[in-house]
Amino acid sequence: DLVGTCIGIVSLDKAIIGESINKNDTIVGLGSDGIHSNGLTLAREIFFKKMKFKPDKYFNELNRTIGEELLQPTHIYVPEIMEMVKSGLNIKALINITGDGFMNLTRVASPVSYVIDYLPEPQPIFTLLQNYGNVAEEEMYWVYNMGIGFCVILPEDEAESAINIAKKYSVNAYKIGHVIKGKEKEVDIKPKRLLGKGNRFYKY
Repeated sequence: DLVGTCIGIVSLDKAIIGESINKNDTIVGLGSDGIHSNGLTLAREIFFKKMKFKPDKYFNELNRTIGEELLQPTHIYVPEIMEMVKSGLNIKALINITGDGFMNLTRVASPVSYVIDYLPEPQPIFTLLQNYGNVAEEEMYWVYNMGIGFCVILPEDEAESAINIAKKYSVNAYKIGHVIKGKEKEVDIKPKRLLGKGNRFYKY
């Protein structure tokens, strides 16, 4: 087994925990490189156990083998996020989209909810997973990042600056939604008609 550990310190007065998020703040989503580090158990179950594929099976959709795709390293967003922080942007929250998908947006101090009204087309690996595994859409958006690996919440008039910083590091970024009032801490993914509450997504 290989284990990687990142250890650091942060002054409590500089910790960004989302306590100042306001209604109408913007969600900027940073693109992922694919599955990243979450959902690999389900992927192996679908591709290798159910479908009996070998790791060297080539997929035209991926332009490489399934083994190479699943071994794609997780993108770590440190350089671009550090520049955003140091640039003076009023960053309200930083959210890694891993296990639980976009429900991670609710792991902030403010009692708010979110509306996601735009998402880029996810990478082909997610379509392959959903089709071969017959995985429901609400499950896909709970297990996987679906093309957005990290979210930054900040005032709407600063969103373009954050997007431009991400592009400097060859990371595509998008305005994917906004904050609404809501003590229930829900996530409404409108393009997919998915409502996240509790710890799951439900189709509506």
